[in-house]
Amino acid sequence: MDIQSELDGLKPRRKQIVFDVVESLGFDTSDWIASATNPRKIKANPKYCYDWSFVQPKKVAVFNLWHDAMKMENGEIVYRDNFRQNAAFHRANGGKTQWITRGLKLDRDAAQWPAAGLVDTEISSFRLPQLHVRSR
Repeated sequence: MDIQSELDGLKPRRKQIVFDVVESLGFDTSDWIASATNPRKIKANPKYCYDWSFVQPKKVAVFNLWHDAMKMENGEIVYRDNFRQNAAFHRANGGKTQWITRGLKLDRDAAQWPAAGLVDTEISSFRLPQLHVRSR
């Protein structure tokens, strides 16, 4: 499969529930379940369901990334965004606090990902030959 087909294949075709996605990728959802205030709506637990990143050191990292920000460069799929800069923009322009908080958490998680003992081979879950996540 060529790189353009790989990139096209990453585009979401249907809405998915965050809980189901992170659980299918091996993220431990036990606290997600235990901390839910409504046992009938575990997947909608606001402590987790709106997050953009999930990291368990030496096990799994899941980043909710925007397909439109993924590009092809030199035969690789590259994702470029500046989550800190986005958070600062939202803070300065009256953006939602949640966007600021989630963006800063995603920035921290992306920065710590290599130090968390997760290497590029973990990305195979995303069906990518290589994905570089850089925070500028």
